[in-house]
Amino acid sequence: MSISLDSIQRGAQNFPPRYILLGVPKVGKSTFAAEWPSPVFLPIKGEEGIDALDTPRFPTLQNFDELMQALGSLAEGDTEFKTIVIDSISALEPVVWDHTARKNDWYTDGKPDVDKKGYGKGYVAALTYWRQLMDVLDYLRTEKGIASVLIGHVKTKKIDDPMLPQYDSWVWDIQERAASSLTKWADAVHFARFKNHVKAGDDGAKGKAIGGHVRELHTQARPGHPGGGRGQWGHIPETMPLSYEALRKEIAPF
Repeated sequence: MSISLDSIQRGAQNFPPRYILLGVPKVGKSTFAAEWPSPVFLPIKGEEGIDALDTPRFPTLQNFDELMQALGSLAEGDTEFKTIVIDSISALEPVVWDHTARKNDWYTDGKPDVDKKGYGKGYVAALTYWRQLMDVLDYLRTEKGIASVLIGHVKTKKIDDPMLPQYDSWVWDIQERAASSLTKWADAVHFARFKNHVKAGDDGAKGKAIGGHVRELHTQARPGHPGGGRGQWGHIPETMPLSYEALRKEIAPF
């Protein structure tokens, strides 16, 4: 391709979003993703979040090659689907590690071992395959107009902030290098949880956390949880119901 002043383009481009949804267990992450436009699920082995959902899906994907084959089938021809849902990235991580070890011939006692080289080299090597995934999703986004929703689970982690006392936060439960790479790639990272409150104790007693059934979607990062987005995704309400209909009202159509 020849690059010149004539190749300069103007105007915003409204591509479908690259969206990451993290959340606590049983909050309804898969159900939320199923509300997106014309979704198709790519279920990863070890994840049963969509068993009760009446939504189009590929067979449970057992390895990384099957995942890429499923995505390739969407890239090869016309498709009715407008949203790809990978459920979940947390379940996909050991699949990526297994693939990385096999490609590099790293085995311990006859089993693929991503830690074979030590010093975190296996996790660095695994980024090659995470990037392959992101590249294919980007192609489907720009050439086919298909959004991506990546579902992830969370864990709690002690955070050492030089400007604050140590505190606990929800973080993605995958390896930090992969989490960082995927987070930078995404247009938005949102966090789903149940709305809780603290009931004051009697006579100075310690308060008690009370759980509820109201599901919330948090769109911006806070000390206790991840979040954030670029462009329009950085200018939507900080908290809203965990509902695609509620989210759709805040973003431009895609």
